[in-house]
Amino acid sequence: MRYGDSVTDRIVAWVEANPWFRTLLPWGSGLLVVAGVVLIMTSLGGGSADEEPVAAPTAQADLELAASAALEYRIERIPATFEGFNPTTAEGMEPSLTWVKGEPTGAGEIEIRVAKSKNLLLIASDDGVTYCLALDASGQSEKGRVDAQKTAECTGGW
Repeated sequence: MRYGDSVTDRIVAWVEANPWFRTLLPWGSGLLVVAGVVLIMTSLGGGSADEEPVAAPTAQADLELAASAALEYRIERIPATFEGFNPTTAEGMEPSLTWVKGEPTGAGEIEIRVAKSKNLLLIASDDGVTYCLALDASGQSEKGRVDAQKTAECTGGW
């Protein structure tokens, strides 16, 4: 049972009255399909083939590992403290890193610049860039690309 002109009847009538639309419809549909395929291929491919993923500098990963060892050291002390965390004790907790007394000059070298009751400052270098990581008593960290002398100077992030 039909009740007069349906929406479909009106669309068919309009297309018949506008013949240019019959030519435009396949071209427009084809362009939309091609654009969709390009969009999908770009997102699946990760973009241009010339782009290479940028790895984080080794110093950053080394500082994160060093910070984990320092936090573990602090938790094991009663009362909890970073005091006494030095290259000798750090070596026993994380032997995969090279703990140094002076400024780090090579990959995997970590300097413990400040080790006080409630804060710690670690320094590492990578490709001529100096990185710092400061920890506080709550385990919060600040990171920076500066040769900080105090924990408060370690800012700016990586």
